[in-house]
Amino acid sequence: MKKYFFLSIFLFQLLLTQACVPDGNVTKLQFMPDMADGPVAKVLRSYLDPPENSVAMNAIFYPESPEEAEQVLESPYYNQRHLEEKLQDGKKLYGDYCTPCHGKLGKGDGTITDKYPRPPDITNDYYKEKKDGFFYYRIVFGGDLMPSYGHAISNIERWKIVLYIRKLQTLD
Repeated sequence: MKKYFFLSIFLFQLLLTQACVPDGNVTKLQFMPDMADGPVAKVLRSYLDPPENSVAMNAIFYPESPEEAEQVLESPYYNQRHLEEKLQDGKKLYGDYCTPCHGKLGKGDGTITDKYPRPPDITNDYYKEKKDGFFYYRIVFGGDLMPSYGHAISNIERWKIVLYIRKLQTLD
């Protein structure tokens, strides 16, 4: 009797497991199918290619090299009112982002220069001859050992830093 009891339980469980097999022809209901069935695009591709010879509405031009940036980019802050206020903003931003490597006066004597190669003195004659676009490019894309700050500093703040660098160059 005990033998038939265990056999009947086993057959009952086998019958239950067969009842749980999913049916491929039945439409499943989805709860909140927000992005479950959306179209899939390849990585870094848009869904539609723009028309030929079109220009993006809010595109920002970034030169390909520091030399090109030096020729093309100009600071929007010269000959404007409230220049002193922009210089103070530039000084604060320079203190936050540039001072650890370049030092307070731009001489390349920052606080971390004992562990890393010394950054250049941006107040020497070589850098005084460079145009504003050069410094803007270096802030956005970095340099030989300088990291890029394009992700952290806005367009307006970059020009304020360049303005303050120019002021540091006149302090010699």
